[in-house]
Amino acid sequence: MLLSLKKESHGIRIDDFHINSVAYADDVNLICSTVTGLQKLINVCTSFAKMWRIKFGIKKSKFITIGKPLLKETPTVYLNETEMPMCDDIDILGINIDKNGGYSQHIENRVKACRRSIFSLAPIGMCYPGLSTDVKGHLWKSIGAPTLLYGADSINFKKSQLSHLNSIQGCIVKKVCGFSKRSHHSPLLKAMKIPNIESRIEKSTASLL
Repeated sequence: MLLSLKKESHGIRIDDFHINSVAYADDVNLICSTVTGLQKLINVCTSFAKMWRIKFGIKKSKFITIGKPLLKETPTVYLNETEMPMCDDIDILGINIDKNGGYSQHIENRVKACRRSIFSLAPIGMCYPGLSTDVKGHLWKSIGAPTLLYGADSINFKKSQLSHLNSIQGCIVKKVCGFSKRSHHSPLLKAMKIPNIESRIEKSTASLL
């Protein structure tokens, strides 16, 4: 099916790079700059599914338009004979993108996931006094920060979002170490050798290049 999609001219083009599908395991995402093109890509998939007796679930299928719409009417696309629901945001491999091309909801989802992962360790001492500061720092760097920054190497953050993430990191580390909310977290993070969010993202991105 992916090879059939690759042969199609519909999709998006950046210089000489052409793409119309992104897939991982049984998760397939179609990308196109026009509604009619997207429908043709969907038809390629449904034809393949019919040939090989595969069924795509309409309950798990949806589409989103990103950016300012060029048409006043709401676009419609169909999976077989059923109209696909249109959504305001979509998750692609755990990264949430909204209809404006922003990542605000993704950031909030990661903050919640990070809090859950760190404070679920309270029974083993991830609270004050609990474990030693060195161990807490290690747990934050190996569990907390990666959970908070999942997908960050593929997101173009705004300065305000980076500031928010730095604040979240500082607040969580202060709490598990027994410091008050009003205390400055910069000296604490430096003493624990915990890098700021920007440095961690740069290092993660550099490792992919």
